[in-house]
Amino acid sequence: MVDIIGKEILVESFKLVFEKVINRIEKNYFNTSEKKIKLAEALTSINQAILETKKFIKNEGYIDNTELSRLWHEALNKSIAAELKDGLPEYLYHKADFWGEPQEWLDKKVSMEIVPKLNELKKLCDNILVRIV
Repeated sequence: MVDIIGKEILVESFKLVFEKVINRIEKNYFNTSEKKIKLAEALTSINQAILETKKFIKNEGYIDNTELSRLWHEALNKSIAAELKDGLPEYLYHKADFWGEPQEWLDKKVSMEIVPKLNELKKLCDNILVRIV
């Protein structure tokens, strides 16, 4: 029961992050070109990490990959610079951590269930990107 509750809380908080970003866009929080650039850099960095991750999984599977870990850390840093908060930095940190030792995560199925899927993350990022252009 605790695992299900944890999963719901983390996935819902993850989605809430993107809803808050959209709300901030609609309220013109990202009204300066500098804020828009930082937001676009964060979202494109996340998208790049997603694309590289999908490609790697398709070709290699789930083995350690420090380059993917670096890409997710870069997405984390850019998200912080863009002031994307409310759970997104923690999620990106865990994505980076996962690629440092994926087998450790894969051995714990509950850990994997609480992480939103790459396709869902990409869809949310794309939804925000189209709103700021």
